[in-house]
Amino acid sequence: MKRSGEFNNLFDKQKMNKYNLYFGLLLFVCFLCSGFYLEEYFKPQNIQNLTLRMEIRANHIYILFVSLLNVLSFKCDLSKGKLTPFFEFAFRIMLILSGIVAIYAFMYNHHGNLLKRDWTLLSVVLSLSSIAIFLTNELICIFVKKSETNRQQDFPK
Repeated sequence: MKRSGEFNNLFDKQKMNKYNLYFGLLLFVCFLCSGFYLEEYFKPQNIQNLTLRMEIRANHIYILFVSLLNVLSFKCDLSKGKLTPFFEFAFRIMLILSGIVAIYAFMYNHHGNLLKRDWTLLSVVLSLSSIAIFLTNELICIFVKKSETNRQQDFPK
């Protein structure tokens, strides 16, 4: 129990919520800037390789995807359980890391070869893993509440 308290002191929920909101808004601005960049420098007549164009556009959309996840996570309030502080910390940090990796992938991860998109893959895996962590916490809390309810019905006071 003491470890949970120490972790709660290290992790301030309100600050992390705000970090996700601000980072999501910053990513949205990056999405808009990357759109202007694409419009200006990656015109269809300049890029003959369609695979390369597809990679760049996909990375552009991934920035929007992670941006929206970060903004939406601002209002997410995880159910309370023993592991909730750990799950919430991992959920929020992975979303922020996913955004950083998505920007890096947009800038450097377009080779014209779909098999060499490691940074893009990492960004998508981080964002989807963060959602999986969120859902895992919610499922654990549902099962714990259900088992406590069943136990109270079996052994009334």
